[in-house]
Amino acid sequence: MKFLFDDESFSFETLRTAGFALYGGADLGEVLATARHIGEGDEASWHRAWKATAERLHDTGEQALASGHRVSAREALLRASNYYRTAGGGCATGCGSSGPAPSPTSSAR
Repeated sequence: MKFLFDDESFSFETLRTAGFALYGGADLGEVLATARHIGEGDEASWHRAWKATAERLHDTGEQALASGHRVSAREALLRASNYYRTAGGGCATGCGSSGPAPSPTSSAR
């Protein structure tokens, strides 16, 4: 089944990521916005786009947590964790990853 990409791996990984929306692990608007920045079959752009989305949500979650908004923090950090996973999931060659993603914030429970 094709979902946003002709590349089977990109299509599958994007659909899998979007599938977490029901559980709060993704937002369809974020998935679509991120996919617009990915070139067909371009693993480097895949990694960059998903990592940028993950980092933005991670920052949002940390700011929410610092402001005492624990539920908002949890929601943003959950989506960030899924997008960090997705950033590496579509890359057969590692996409030039500069190391592991930041560890999740344990205080956002």
